[in-house]
Amino acid sequence: MTWDEVFYIILRVVGIDEAIKSGEFLLAFPNLTFLDVDLELILAAHQIARKARIMPRDAIHAASAIKHCRGEIVSSDSDFDKVGKITRRF
Repeated sequence: MTWDEVFYIILRVVGIDEAIKSGEFLLAFPNLTFLDVDLELILAAHQIARKARIMPRDAIHAASAIKHCRGEIVSSDSDFDKVGKITRRF
């Protein structure tokens, strides 16, 4: 999902060629781990979205951070502050 968000923002701001280059850079980033989004994670994200009233993608990121990163997330998005188990770093 992060790849999708990076690609989409760069596509909108700069264009398709830069979005492709940035997507390739992200995919080749050293020590970057991609996590599976399974039904268990989506169910947790749904509960977060319901309680915190945040967007679905944000809820998936929050659920992933809670499950895999001790609740820490790097973001400038203050919506994550609505999720009780998240510590936002930026």
